[in-house]
Amino acid sequence: MDNKIQNQIEFVLKTRKKNLPEVKQLEEKCEIFKGELGKIERKLLTLYGVCEKGSPVASYTSKSIEKIKEYFTDISTLSTQITQYRSKIQRDTVNIGFGGKKGKGKSYILQKISGLSNEVVPSDSGLPLTAVRSKLLNSTIEQAHVVFHTEDSFLSEVLKPYFDAISEQSPSSIENFSKFVFKKYPDDVTNIYITSLKAFQSNMEDFVPYLYQKSRDFSLNEIYRFVTYRIGNTPIYQYLAVKEVLIYCKFPHSEVSSLGLIDLPGLGELNPTVAKRHTSGFADEVDVVLYIRRPKERVDFDNEDHLALKILTDNAPVINPEDFIIFVHNEGGCEKKEIEQMLEDTRRTLNDKYQVIRSSSIDTLGLSKDILSKVLEHLGSKLALMDKEKLDKLQAHFGIIRQGIQDFSAESYKYFGIGLRGNSEDDLIISKSEFCRGEFARLCELIKLNLRNDLSSEEDPQILDALAGIKSRLKTFLDTGMGSGSYEEWHKKITRDIATQGAPIGVYEKAVNRMRVEISSEFASLNSSYLNAIDRLLSKIAENFRMIFPGFLSDYSSPRDYLNQLVTCIDNVEEGMDVFKYSLVNVLNLKIDHRTFFFPRVYGPIRRLDPNISPQLQKISDGNELVKEMYSFLRNVGFRVVNDIADLLVRETAIIKNILFVTFEHFDDVIIRHADSKKEWKMFIKTFYNEIWQDDPSNRLNSKISELRKALKSLSHFAMQ
Repeated sequence: MDNKIQNQIEFVLKTRKKNLPEVKQLEEKCEIFKGELGKIERKLLTLYGVCEKGSPVASYTSKSIEKIKEYFTDISTLSTQITQYRSKIQRDTVNIGFGGKKGKGKSYILQKISGLSNEVVPSDSGLPLTAVRSKLLNSTIEQAHVVFHTEDSFLSEVLKPYFDAISEQSPSSIENFSKFVFKKYPDDVTNIYITSLKAFQSNMEDFVPYLYQKSRDFSLNEIYRFVTYRIGNTPIYQYLAVKEVLIYCKFPHSEVSSLGLIDLPGLGELNPTVAKRHTSGFADEVDVVLYIRRPKERVDFDNEDHLALKILTDNAPVINPEDFIIFVHNEGGCEKKEIEQMLEDTRRTLNDKYQVIRSSSIDTLGLSKDILSKVLEHLGSKLALMDKEKLDKLQAHFGIIRQGIQDFSAESYKYFGIGLRGNSEDDLIISKSEFCRGEFARLCELIKLNLRNDLSSEEDPQILDALAGIKSRLKTFLDTGMGSGSYEEWHKKITRDIATQGAPIGVYEKAVNRMRVEISSEFASLNSSYLNAIDRLLSKIAENFRMIFPGFLSDYSSPRDYLNQLVTCIDNVEEGMDVFKYSLVNVLNLKIDHRTFFFPRVYGPIRRLDPNISPQLQKISDGNELVKEMYSFLRNVGFRVVNDIADLLVRETAIIKNILFVTFEHFDDVIIRHADSKKEWKMFIKTFYNEIWQDDPSNRLNSKISELRKALKSLSHFAMQ
């Protein structure tokens, strides 16, 4: 029996892998198309930049850009489907999904085939227990790998379907969900959803901690709480955090390898979107689904059965769902009359389109013989056909997209090759300068948005890092004899100085002044952090110019040098560009100096380092004890001063973000919205056109069109292959 099943599995896997070369070739063609379409889009965007706005060429180019984007989206979607299909046919396992209405023995059958207990594959007659899609793999090891949701995937895949069902905006965070207040609804269906959501909300401590763990391995006896709705009669909610479970165990058929069993939670649930989440992996994970029915309680094909079948057929990754879905009647322990009634009802309702496998066995060997062997026989005859149909469908879709791209490239090549009239030089300069000015304005808006978002956080990470370094260095200074290398050396030096001067007063004053200078100097090193903050802003501005002036001033890699050279170029414009120059010079001259700007604001704590020795210290007569207490006192006061200054600076330096934002906002206002801005942008483009766009000094528009036509010809040639 084992050998027969194993031979069937090996036959199925070997047969389907024959399609791999064709699939890989199709996948490669999609990637080439994506690359070619990307080139065309970039050239169209460049051409649009030199077109006269409102001209027929500009209008046609704009429409072509949108068309290219559509084709890129289509080919990208197809490429994803092909990749899923390739993953499926190169799998080393045949994967069988087990689904059906809740409590019809699906999990029981899985237990018997896999050899797992109720603690791993939950089962209970007539009651829903399985909460998570689990994949069972035949393996020599026994463990479970749980993939947890992230907060984002939990919100979108678990919560959102429920909120969509009640026509409410889904929360954007776990915190927002915890505070969500549900209103009362008149219809019972909506209130059922709300009951579930309220239960989730009340039991967040069960599942929220797991949302931040990504994935973990568990022993099999630990897995039950993650895959079931309840333990006994007590509902639990850990399953909400689980995205997927992989269970590795040794199947009773020890010689059967390359077999995967997928436990699908009860279908026919109230919310079809939730059920769809459990069937989302059909495209690359499942080869056939067994729909389990049991002639108990009722034998007719009811509404839940119809809903479950609809979910399966809607998500079946094949053309003919009847090849993908097999009905299994779990008849063990049932009355003969009910068995015959269900069989008759199933065949009548489904018009004999679907295969029905019957099993009255209750043991592992019998169930495997009744179910596994017949399912694999079905796959042996149908899987090659299903795979071929899927491949034919993908190829047909590719052919449609390819033909569309070929027609587009041929039409565009023809359009851009005839009837073109070059724009006048002045019209070209105007259109180009307006494009650059508009694009620069758009890029500046992005910078302003980022700077504005930064304002919401008072603390600057770079400043905090710098302060941490300063505090660390000053701690070392205070711990190691205040510049003497060690406490012992400091003790010797102070003792010697007191002996030389005959009193501790002057020695103490000198030590305090040394500390004040060291502390002040260290905090003054923050100037480099302030300069870095300014340089980051200059880098963003320079990058904006580089994006709209490609190739211009390429020898200047430093943002500050680039902008200074830009000012030099502006000085060479004959008609003068005062507004343009002012905006750049103003931001280049921005200075934030620690000693003049921040030090006066945080100077207070340093006054605690009084150069006058305290009366308490003067009363100490023992020289050795005096030096020891002097060091302890200065060190402790020094620590407090350093920490207090650092704390003040954290608050005070928050203003840097405001300074940068206001400076950039003023720069943006002047260079984009000043009354002379439009005129000066035109002057700059006119003066430096050849340097900015060096590749097209003679006929800029037609040069761009020529480049585009070459790319279109290449695309058309590839589409014809």
